[in-house]
Amino acid sequence: MAWLRDGVLEPGTYRFAGFQPSVEITVGADWEVGHFHPYLFDLFYQSSFPSIGFGRFPTVKHRDGTAIEATNAQAAVDALRANDELEIIEVGPASIARRSGITIDVRAIHPQTPLFSAPDGDFKFDPGLVARLHILDVPGGAMELLIAAQPGKLEDAIATTQPILDSLRLVGP
Repeated sequence: MAWLRDGVLEPGTYRFAGFQPSVEITVGADWEVGHFHPYLFDLFYQSSFPSIGFGRFPTVKHRDGTAIEATNAQAAVDALRANDELEIIEVGPASIARRSGITIDVRAIHPQTPLFSAPDGDFKFDPGLVARLHILDVPGGAMELLIAAQPGKLEDAIATTQPILDSLRLVGP
């Protein structure tokens, strides 16, 4: 196992310890690290899409500056659902890496629509993308797993990222 760092990844198992619980994943060929922050890292397939991201954001954010604490998966989903700049489709319960939560599909209506926030900035989403969000309950709040794709390609993105989700281990509290 190697520690996740910025850049192109060799196939193998990696751990990201930037937040708790730590994320351990196994990736195949053609994945590279995109964003690499204390609250989020994501991987892009073949330098483009799909992407899969892992986040621990303390709040859900709306454009007007409203920030709602992501105390658990339900609170995070309720806050996202209250954002009138998002189209939300409830998919159902989530069960990943022995954690439970809620799965939703998300599409932004306006450019640079805030979804989540952290002390070092906001995570925003654009209308040119669609996403499946698995929001899991973890100690101290929620963890967001985001699969992003271009419109019409979400099902392919889910299939491409499924081996990474199947390998996911959450280590620690």
